[in-house]
Amino acid sequence: MKKILLTLAAGAAVLAAMPATAAPSVGPGPRPRPPVSSPPFIDASRAIDARRMEIGRRIDMGARRRTLTRREVRDLRYRMNDIAMLERQYLRSNNFMSVQEARVLDRRLDFVEQMLRNSLRDGDRRGGPRRGW
Repeated sequence: MKKILLTLAAGAAVLAAMPATAAPSVGPGPRPRPPVSSPPFIDASRAIDARRMEIGRRIDMGARRRTLTRREVRDLRYRMNDIAMLERQYLRSNNFMSVQEARVLDRRLDFVEQMLRNSLRDGDRRGGPRRGW
């Protein structure tokens, strides 16, 4: 009788511990880690968000100083909104983006930065703040 009770107790302990070992591991922050067999994923959303915020700040500054026209501000903000929507789409599946997806966002941010630099440089060549707002 003792052997049966000990066997049942040991079996119950093993069964109780199994869900804990099957639980997915959690990395730093609230996002779960992707499975090992999945394609390479990175947590680049913070860096991309910081870059988007910096570019947005520069666009706002150009608009306030009137070194960008209304049309340039509208075009730049439109492109920034597209990038934000694409990032949300990438993160919707599992809160991580693949390396390829991060590269796409980086290239788009590079393009917007280049547009902003060119627009600001053109505004400086025309003699500072633009009129007609």
